[in-house]
Amino acid sequence: MASAVTIRSATRRDAADLVVLEDMASLGMANRILRRFLHTTDAQTAFEFGRQRVLDETVATNFRNALIAEIDGEVAGASISHVLNHDPSADPSAAPVPELVPLSQLKHPLDRTWYIDTVAVYREQRGHGIAGQLIAHEMQRCRDNGYKTLALTAEDGNENAVRLYHHLGFEIVDRRGFIAMEDIPSTSKNWLLMARAV
Repeated sequence: MASAVTIRSATRRDAADLVVLEDMASLGMANRILRRFLHTTDAQTAFEFGRQRVLDETVATNFRNALIAEIDGEVAGASISHVLNHDPSADPSAAPVPELVPLSQLKHPLDRTWYIDTVAVYREQRGHGIAGQLIAHEMQRCRDNGYKTLALTAEDGNENAVRLYHHLGFEIVDRRGFIAMEDIPSTSKNWLLMARAV
């Protein structure tokens, strides 16, 4: 018999798993970006810097905005979400990481939108419907907090994720050219902004 999946709010103890799962969701880009800014912190490694950021409650992707999926008491996956509000004074082309300018441009016009920043499941726990369950919980959080639109972004080369998001009712509403990081191979051509009403 398959073990039941439990979804709960993240705690400070989940910080390390959240850093790993964020990196998995970004297909390794998160770690590369953290390494680029390591000199701005007292952290010794990109992983430690990522953990500091997840614990920093002023950062949108902090642990308080995360859900954890568990199987038999072990972390199996996570999602991180937060609200995006349009800031007309912001310049999305001024993103500090050039490869992420297209992503910034996609998110810039969003207003009063519940945005799923991260959804990831450890490889050995895939096939249990965990990503879908996390997104269903994110839909409920979106509704509970009075928002009507749920959005996320994906690389078009991540076909399994795009297929899942379509299956869950997300539609592609915009796209921007994908800029690969020099040391991360990718088949992606575009970043996709996907959204659905809740």
